[in-house]
Amino acid sequence: MGNVKYRTDFIFKCLINIGLFIYFLIFSRDPILLLLVILNAIYVISIGIKIHKEKGWNRVYRKHDQRTKSNTHFAGYISMWIMLVALIVGGLSIKYNLLPIDSLKLISGVFLAGLLVWLVIRDYLNVDEI
Repeated sequence: MGNVKYRTDFIFKCLINIGLFIYFLIFSRDPILLLLVILNAIYVISIGIKIHKEKGWNRVYRKHDQRTKSNTHFAGYISMWIMLVALIVGGLSIKYNLLPIDSLKLISGVFLAGLLVWLVIRDYLNVDEI
């Protein structure tokens, strides 16, 4: 989503929550999914209260301006190099039997760690723009 009004972003977040709840009712009876839906509902309601207090329903939500995009690309670049080095070191460690895991676990672990690093760096760099 590009730059939209706060109202449109709020409606989109509500629709995601409703869709997850319908998925819970029809397909899955997993209590963890219900817990996530409830936590997301609390989060969406708190966002709605904050927007309502600031009277910002018709203001544009500048989520994807140029600085945010460049910070996201920079965080992805750093994350990519960290994942590349971790995969090379992990691959050599597996080859010489220094790690007791298989390559699939290494790849999935490095991917999740790289995603986490990307999110942390991106949010750290974009903290002033929020």
